[in-house]
Amino acid sequence: MSELLRLGIIGCGSWGKNYVRSFGTLEEVKLAGLCDLSSKRLESLHRRLPGAVITTDYRKLLDETDAVCIATEAVSHFKIARDALEAGKDVLVEKPLATSVEECERLVEMAAKKGRILMVGHVFLFNRAVSVLKGYMSDGVLGKIYYIHATRTNLGPIRKDVNAVWDLAPHDISTISYLVGAQPLEVSATGSSYLSDGVQDMAFISMRYPDDISANVHVSWLYPRKTRETTIIGSKKMAV
Repeated sequence: MSELLRLGIIGCGSWGKNYVRSFGTLEEVKLAGLCDLSSKRLESLHRRLPGAVITTDYRKLLDETDAVCIATEAVSHFKIARDALEAGKDVLVEKPLATSVEECERLVEMAAKKGRILMVGHVFLFNRAVSVLKGYMSDGVLGKIYYIHATRTNLGPIRKDVNAVWDLAPHDISTISYLVGAQPLEVSATGSSYLSDGVQDMAFISMRYPDDISANVHVSWLYPRKTRETTIIGSKKMAV
């Protein structure tokens, strides 16, 4: 690996542009390549980063980089991440990692086999409020945790590439698992497709964790209010 981490960003659209901005502020990172299907968008970015390779074919970045950040549509995550790992790159993937359990497991196995880093962009784990809640729970301020309820709803935007679970729930599931310090023992979910056939626009997810901790997550694109709320119920105190 070169002295600076040569990073390629694949997908520079609505969310990828945030990665371009954030990684561009890190002294130890060189933005070596940018990939997007929009030539117009690439031209605009290239004016800001004239030294970066720009391309509409992500495979052309794999020889120019040490690691890649993937912020494309979710349905493309598996193929791009697989190719990057196969090329020996460390990989950061915007959530969800892939759109099936089988694909996720294959990527995890490949990263382990190749000895590479595979990380999902669960950005809320680095949120100050989540850190404070984690401290409260670790220090016993809330007492024994009984259950956790999370709501992530809005009226749109409606997506076609993934359902509301893949789009919204990774934020809350990753946060709850981090706060509890464990993975769920049991998971069940129900969802409905009111707006598009075969694409669930709302869902209720129930999880059971060790120590008899229950968690429920409600996600929806079909709701009159934008809600981002997590409530933790403990034997001593509650936190919202």
